[in-house]
Amino acid sequence: MNLGLGEGGAWCFGGTAAPVMPLPLPSLSAVGFGEPCGSPAGAWGRSPRLAFTILIALAAPAWAQLPPVVLEEAPASGGNLGGVGLLEMRNARFRPDGVLEAGTTLRLQRRFYFVSFQALPWLEANFRVTERLNGTTGRGGTTDRAFDLRARIWEETDWRPALAIGFQDLIGTGIYQGEYIVGSKRVWDLDFSLGVGWGRLGTGGDFANPARYVWDGFATRPRSVGEGGTIRAASFFRGRQAALFGGLEWTVPPIPTPFGAIEGLRAKIEWSGDTLRDERGVYPARVSGLRGEARSRLNLGLQWSNEWMDAGVSFVAAHATVGLVVALSTSADPLHASWWGSVLGTAIVATAAFLIAL
Repeated sequence: MNLGLGEGGAWCFGGTAAPVMPLPLPSLSAVGFGEPCGSPAGAWGRSPRLAFTILIALAAPAWAQLPPVVLEEAPASGGNLGGVGLLEMRNARFRPDGVLEAGTTLRLQRRFYFVSFQALPWLEANFRVTERLNGTTGRGGTTDRAFDLRARIWEETDWRPALAIGFQDLIGTGIYQGEYIVGSKRVWDLDFSLGVGWGRLGTGGDFANPARYVWDGFATRPRSVGEGGTIRAASFFRGRQAALFGGLEWTVPPIPTPFGAIEGLRAKIEWSGDTLRDERGVYPARVSGLRGEARSRLNLGLQWSNEWMDAGVSFVAAHATVGLVVALSTSADPLHASWWGSVLGTAIVATAAFLIAL
């Protein structure tokens, strides 16, 4: 079958013209693409390559009219460990300034409780208490307290991804301690993230620590698990290996139902840098070898969000996880009506910091 464009803007199929709306295009015969339908030269498109070239040329004006990428179009969504993120891994997105949120995540052998605060437009603080299996005794449970910080390095532009740096378990026992640098880029309703993790977030061991090329000391990471309350700056970005992590978050279009459209769904998929090395097995069926690697580094999740809550279910390391985050919007502006909400939020965060430091 031959494809072409006839006189007066008519498409030609096998040399037969079917009139359509005229297109404001120059005469293609004048630029060497052939003759119109019905001409002695016959229809355009006798070559598949030529037909493809013509279609690309015709589509170019429509592509030029596509709306530009809208940055930060979809609100940020919460992660399983508190704060904004994918599932177990973080991204470079942030809540609006002054947002205070609290939530919990339930997972095999783990329960996370957290309070997060967008302290500044570029700074997020997260306080977390974890109820976990006691890996030392192999039975019973214990608690772990941690404090995370994440800062924006720069914002996203049309061509440049947003970039952030973060410290996990900055003040805590060190069990979950890790550092990371991550970038995020939105393309319409898809948000891509890619980062490099160290410490717990680098246990995937994908490659040698790139920081060791700056200083040999970065190749060794001190191993210490304490009671919390101490900043382990000597461990930052250190270790023999680092790991890649990343993921994709899809803002699902509204789904029509007889009861109204379902809005606010997010589908997430991530490749974790954390092998969850002490969270494998179904306790108490397995009481030894708990430092093995997770069944999978691929995590999947579905989340529903509105203006004040995130709720979702995910599969992390091949185990089901249920999470609930309640976000309360406040403002750090004294002239704003909710300024006292921000003061209360700051007091709660300060109290949580004090309890963690004990």
